[in-house]
Amino acid sequence: MGKLGTWAKGNSPFLGLDDGETVKVEYLGYKMVQDRRDANKEKPVYKVALLLPDGSKTVKLFETSAGSVAKFFDPMSDDSGKAKKEGMLVSITRSGEGTETKYKLSEIDASGQPIGNAEEAEDKEGFPF
Repeated sequence: MGKLGTWAKGNSPFLGLDDGETVKVEYLGYKMVQDRRDANKEKPVYKVALLLPDGSKTVKLFETSAGSVAKFFDPMSDDSGKAKKEGMLVSITRSGEGTETKYKLSEIDASGQPIGNAEEAEDKEGFPF
């Protein structure tokens, strides 16, 4: 990625992952919003703090209507949409593009090692993150 692409990705409020890219985030919660593609439906938008290589964090929005992503984050969320506890870390890997996009999510510890089972999630709507 060039200088402008890196700038755009860093300045976007959304978590933008390239095919094959893995990031570590701290889960902060979710909010239900109106689906842009179907005004009669709602979908969750997840709030995460992206962990940067220098140790700092930047808050991003992770937008997908994949049910398996909702099921992954459900036990981590209270009924108000907030994370049940602070500091829950998640690894998110994207594979594929467009309507073939899939995410692999794993709860991880501070060293990046998985805790429990990983969840494979498919984004059937193909949002371009």
